[in-house]
Order: sequence, then C-alpha cells, then structure tokens
Amino acid sequence: MDKTDAAIAAKIQAEVVDMYGRFPFPSIENKAQKAEDEMEMRLTMLGVKPEDYVGKKVLDAGCGTGEYSCWYARRGADVTGVDLSEPSMKIAADYANREGIDNIRFVKQSVLNLDFPDASFDYVYSMGVLHHTPDPYGGFLELCRVLKPGGVLIVSLYNRFGRLHHNAKQFIVQKLAGENVDKRVALAKKLFPGTCRALKRNRHSDSDVIIYDAFGIPHESQHTAGELIGWFDENGLDYQGAFGPLTIADNIKALKLMQHGEFSGFGRFFDGFPLARNMVNTLPKVVGRLSGDVSGEELRFSRPSMFSRGLVQLAWFVLGFRFSIFAISGRKPIAKNT
Repeated sequence: MDKTDAAIAAKIQAEVVDMYGRFPFPSIENKAQKAEDEMEMRLTMLGVKPEDYVGKKVLDAGCGTGEYSCWYARRGADVTGVDLSEPSMKIAADYANREGIDNIRFVKQSVLNLDFPDASFDYVYSMGVLHHTPDPYGGFLELCRVLKPGGVLIVSLYNRFGRLHHNAKQFIVQKLAGENVDKRVALAKKLFPGTCRALKRNRHSDSDVIIYDAFGIPHESQHTAGELIGWFDENGLDYQGAFGPLTIADNIKALKLMQHGEFSGFGRFFDGFPLARNMVNTLPKVVGRLSGDVSGEELRFSRPSMFSRGLVQLAWFVLGFRFSIFAISGRKPIAKNT
C-alpha cells in the first residue's frame, strides 16, 4: 500500500470509528431477547453446532456493543471481543458486568491487524464489520490467520442485491447533505420517514442509532454471495452454510424450521418489514404440503450453484432492505499428515 492509499484507508477508518463512537452500534435495548430470537436460527442455517463454540475460544471480530459476544459467553464460550470504538466496548463491558458474565473480555483492536498469534481461536465470528473497513478482503485474511485448523469462521457482509433500493436513497441523501453524517441523518428522516420508522420498529427502539448506521455511515462496500464464497475457496475453507440460505431447498428448510417452537421468536427479525414478514408467515403453509418436516439435527447444506445463488439474490433484491446483509460459514481443514 503506497502513502496515498494508506492515507485514504486511515481517513476511512477514523471517520467510521468516530461515527460509531458517537452512536455505538447496535445498542439494542433488550440485548438478551434480540440475541435469543436470532442466534439459534442463524447458526442452524450456517451449519454450526453448539460443540463448535461451547467451551471453545471464540473471537467476535467487531463486537460493537457486545450483544452477540455475551450470547456466546452465556453458552460457555471463552470470548474475546475486539473493536475500535471505545464507547461501544464500554457499553459491552458494562452489560457483561451487570449480567455477571466473566468469561469474556473486550480489547481495542482493528480487525485488519489483529494482535493475536496464528491459530489462536477455535471459532471466529464477524457480523457486519468488514464492509465498513477500507480492506474487507485483508480483514478476511486476518480472520483466517487467527482461526485454528478445524475451526469455524462466520463472515457477514452487505449484500449488493438486497441494498439496491437502499442505495438509491443513500445516493440522494449523500448528494444533498454531503459528508456531514448528522445532516445526512436529518435529511433521511425528512425524505424517507417510512424507511426510518421501519428500521426503528425492527429494533423496537426510538433511538436514531440505526438511522445513523443506515444513512450516516461514512464508508461501506457491498458484496455478492459468489464473491464471499470465492474468498473461502481461495483460503481453503470448506463451505458449511449460509444465512440467508442460498438455495431454494435451504430456504424451504428455514421457513419450516420457523414453525418449530424453539425458532418461533425469529419472526421478530422481520418486524417493520411487512413484505418480508408476510412472506415468511404465508409460504410455510404452502411448502408444508410439498415437503416433510425438518429439524436442526437433520439439516445438511450443499454448496449453492451459480444459478441457485442468482435466483436467491434476485429474491433478495425484490424483498429489499431486510435482506441487505448475509452470512457464510466455513471450516478450516485440519492438515493431514504426509
């Protein structure tokens, strides 16, 4: 990286850290409930089993205010959360202390330059972080580096297709309000009040934090499922699963799982987005007649074809912002003795 590129990267990082320092994210009010509603379903579709993280060394790379770090710690993981936003980590540490969670620590570090030896963690999780850095792939390489052989890596990125509608709104706000993130958010609330209300309803909060994340963010990149799968392939990690699911069959499995009691709370993931909510409430009644029941123990996920990825991402485009982020998991192979 030359001096010009380094200066640009430093500026991006400083601006992103400054915004999240003023508006720590995700700052969910009911932290435990939000994580309980979402995590079991997410991890099931990602092909993750409790034995992958329970009693294991877990890295939450870009932990923010600590909701998901604490979820893993409650289940017996030895968790390290890293972030560059000190206010966010203070909220995370205070929350862990209030909840009596002592198998967790929060450390100020960049996901682009982790201060851990190779193969330090059994399980690495990065939720919606790399796309706010100046070098998402470089960050991915760092996550791979600190993952032990046999361990699981989960990476979540903005989806290029699901954000297309939102991109148009962001473009208008940025052109009219310029680089000032406060002006962007104020203008977004005037121009797109329906979107802002939907985002707040989804978070069950009157806070503007989610609006800053959606409209004020100084930098983001957007990616396709095929691109992220390619990153896993290039680094020798074996595909395990995806959320949202990347095949029609896996989407049907997900819809049917939501009818099980232990996954029923996941429906709140779609609060504020009526089109997506209506879909997940209606489709299971249709597909239930076409396929048998499923359980988390029986699920197996095959690598999605390019055609399948295309169909699913087209659906994400139609359904819009609620499907603006996706995650893929992979397992680092254990080297065979020769």
